[in-house]
Amino acid sequence: MPITINNPAHISTPSNPQPLQVTYNNVGADPTNNPALVIINNVTLPKDTLITLDGKKLLVNSKILDGVNVTERILREPYKIDFECVFRKTNASGEINYDGTFWIFDQESLNTAWSKIWLPDSVLNVTNTYLNALGVSEIIVESVNPTISRGSTNIGFKISAIENVAGQTLIIS
Repeated sequence: MPITINNPAHISTPSNPQPLQVTYNNVGADPTNNPALVIINNVTLPKDTLITLDGKKLLVNSKILDGVNVTERILREPYKIDFECVFRKTNASGEINYDGTFWIFDQESLNTAWSKIWLPDSVLNVTNTYLNALGVSEIIVESVNPTISRGSTNIGFKISAIENVAGQTLIIS
């Protein structure tokens, strides 16, 4: 159902004309159609997560007798994907820390990331508009690097992963 926004109380003058009528169409809006939304194995990462993709091709070249180079085969390696984010948590409304800040250490998010993302022998589902449009729906986590600096309650978190190409992953547990 379209949502129409118009201000009928506005008095139009030559120097202050009637504003344009704005119509938002939210029919069937998909809440996951948002490139800032990253969900890995049911863990929602912060909205400021940085996603870096590294894609490479494998080229096989041959040299014919008369000296001409021919590209015989072109393959694509699985994407290498890095997710970088910062886990932050604020105090309850009105509470301020002894040093005047309102950030507190987010142990719960750190524990959740460790228990649901850093899993041995696992292929994890990933939901992200950008990655899913590239055909990436599953990843294999290679490394997890939390960064906690002295005096800070924010936790920098980097996840390095590769794309799981269907039918090419063998996990033996």
